Parts: sequence; structure tokens; C-alpha cells
Amino acid sequence: MHIPIDRERAKKFIKRIRGDKDSKSEKDSKTSKDPEAISITHFIPLYFLAIKRVDLDCIFEKYAEGTDVMDLYDLADFWRRQQHNADATREDIQRLLQAHEPIKSAFQLGLMTKQGFLSLLLDQHIFNPDHRRVYQDMEQPLAHYYIATSHNTYLTEDQIRGPSSVDAYARVLLKGCRCVELDCWDGPNNEPIIYHGRTLTSKILFKDVVKTINDNAFQKSSYPVILSIENHCSLVQQKIMAQYFKDIFGAKICTDAVSQTLEKLPSPESLKGKILIKNKKLPSDVEGDADVVVDEEELEEDLSVEDLENGNSKTLENGDSDAPPPSPTPTTPPHLTRDLSLDSSIERLEAMDSINLNTTGSTKSIEYIQQQEATSQKRKESSGKVSSLRNTLLRRTGTSGTKGSKDSSSKRQKVKIKLAKELSDLVSYCQAGGFRSFQHSMMH
Repeated sequence: MHIPIDRERAKKFIKRIRGDKDSKSEKDSKTSKDPEAISITHFIPLYFLAIKRVDLDCIFEKYAEGTDVMDLYDLADFWRRQQHNADATREDIQRLLQAHEPIKSAFQLGLMTKQGFLSLLLDQHIFNPDHRRVYQDMEQPLAHYYIATSHNTYLTEDQIRGPSSVDAYARVLLKGCRCVELDCWDGPNNEPIIYHGRTLTSKILFKDVVKTINDNAFQKSSYPVILSIENHCSLVQQKIMAQYFKDIFGAKICTDAVSQTLEKLPSPESLKGKILIKNKKLPSDVEGDADVVVDEEELEEDLSVEDLENGNSKTLENGDSDAPPPSPTPTTPPHLTRDLSLDSSIERLEAMDSINLNTTGSTKSIEYIQQQEATSQKRKESSGKVSSLRNTLLRRTGTSGTKGSKDSSSKRQKVKIKLAKELSDLVSYCQAGGFRSFQHSMMH
């Protein structure tokens, strides 16, 4: 069992529970000369702190009905309802009590304490041994399953300033995750990089991530791994990405030709040991690099507020520059850098076009907006750009911009991005697409 407690924290706690005046306990310890040694008297509360499980406490309190103990009836109720052992007899419940209740007086009264309950649930013998292996039907089409998915896999902290890590990919794959995300941008020296675009997050090399995925993809599970690619790279670096995929993954990449008459996707069982690239794909009759049309919503997750205000979402194309897009300018006030994409942006919109979004903003934010209005009359007059940003933000919050507005899908903007043929050829069963609605997903 992994206990998330570091050495310094443990030392402070031991010092607190031991106390400086507890001479009796010091005599009980054979190693009392060791400043870090503790007696059994002090070890017991430390042990129970380490194994404390708030979630199990809630379950215990539910079935104990607010008391400190469960009687046989409470324990039987839990065993039948929560553990689904409907056939459990009174003798079965008594055996559980006898095996796990550590307090003799409670056992003699037919009661189970919280310590006994914890011992019961941590006992490996109550685990169904059939579930140590995959027991579900894995022969159904891939789209019939929920897939354990990681978003912004490379981040280890926040998505504005947090560090990116190659190890994050190994960690989630070893936990059983089957779909990871790669946000790919042009890097220096023709080396694609991964980071949360237009933020202060650190950057890692694309090729290092691919190597880590290759090493860990099938350690925990042999079922297919999906690489969800957010492609912001130029054609040159897209070709480099494709070459890394082929060189490092080799035969693991699934490049099956998908027929237009395909009625259902292959099953997870048939795709064992395969890596699926999820990205845009060019039409089969296209022989070289080409533009591909996508919904604006598929890209705006990685568009900064400044991009949207400047109207870049309508003309976004992957450039040929090796340098990634610039980070937010240092002139942004500290109270706005916390959330560049939603709250502070809506506050700016309120001041710019006097639209009431029922959003409460700070006094500092309003003052900053007023200053910006005075020095940026052009922004204030660009009602079309403001409206575009406002609609984008409202879509992200799930609210309606105007009364009686039509379904947003009917007004979805289209943009073009350039896609390398080499990268497109690696895409088979998983193509990138924007989420429209659950109803649309069920129909398609």
C-alpha cells in the first residue's frame, strides 16, 4: 500500500504525538537514544493516520447509522447491498466479524468497529479473483467502449505555468490509460515540441514522448493505445513527426486501409498491441500535402484570448516558422493571468460592448478594462471581433448568447489547416473531430 507522506512530514507528526515530556514512553523504547525512534505507543496512532481512508469512513458511517460500531444486522446489510453477496448467512457475517474485528470486547458483543471494518475491506480475499483479468466482452466494435483517456497528458501541474514532463506519459499508461494527448508545435532545429500552446508551460521534445510511449504502452495492458494529436506544426515538422512515429513504433502502428463501406470498427481484442494515431486525414484521392477543412471549435481550445480578439481564428493556418507562437505578454495584469480564457475575458467583453452576462468581476478588473478602453479605441469599435470572442466564450461555458438563438452547429465557422500526406497516411480508424452533441455522437 502506498502512503503519500514524505519523511519531513512524518518526523513532524512523530514529534507531535511523542511529545517532549513523555518519559514513560521513552523508557518503553529500546532505541530511545535514537532521536527518530518511537515506541509502539506512538506508532499505533501514526499507523492509523497513514491508513486512514475518508471514503471508507463515509461508507462505515452510512451503515453504522451515525454510531461508532456496526452490529451484525448493519454488517449483513452492507455485505448484501454493497458487496452484492445476497446469499450471505448469519454464520457468514459472524465469521467476517471473527476474522477482522481486533477489539475483543467489541467482538464479544457482536459489534464491528471502524478498525475492523477497514481490515475487512483491505482483505484481498473479498476481491473477486475473476476480476484479476479482463472478464468483459472485448470483441465488440471499438466505439462501443468507454476509453480511459488523459487530457493534456504532458502537464504535471496547472495548464498556464506548470511544467511538462515526459514521465507523465509513462505514469498514465502504467495506470491503464489507453488514450493520451500530444499537443504538437514547431520547435527549434526542426524538432517538434509538445507543450500547452501560447502559455508559460515548459516544452518537451516530441521524439522523447514517442520513445516513452513506445516503452510503456503495453506494460499494463495489451489493448490498443490511441494517440490524440493536436497538430499545430508546419508541413516540414509534420513530416518529421510522421517519420518518428514510423521509426520508433514500427509495426505497432495501425495503418489499415479503411474502406468506405466499413460497417463497424474492429474490436479492442483484434487491435491488441497496436497504436492508433488520431488526427485529421486527407481524402484518399489526394496524392500530396493539402489543406483540410476543420470546424473552428476544434482549434479554439488552443487559441489565446489575444488570437480571438485579433480575428485569427478565421484565418488560422500552420505556418512555416520554427519558432512557437509567443507567450502572453508580460503587460497582462497579475489578476488577469490566472484565467486568460474565460472569467477575465468575459469581464472585458462586458466593458467593451455593454453586454450583461450576469458575471461578477473584481473592482481591479473593471478598472483595468476602463484603462484599456481609453487607450484602445480600435478594439472597442471592432464589434465584429468582440462578438466573435464573446460567442466563443459563451460556447465554452454552455450558455446562450442571445435569446432564441439557433443551434450553434448551424453557425459553425470553417477554417483551413495544412496537413502533410505522410502524417495523414498514419491515420486509420480514429480521425479527429469536434464534439457537437451527445445526440450527434449517438447517431454517427
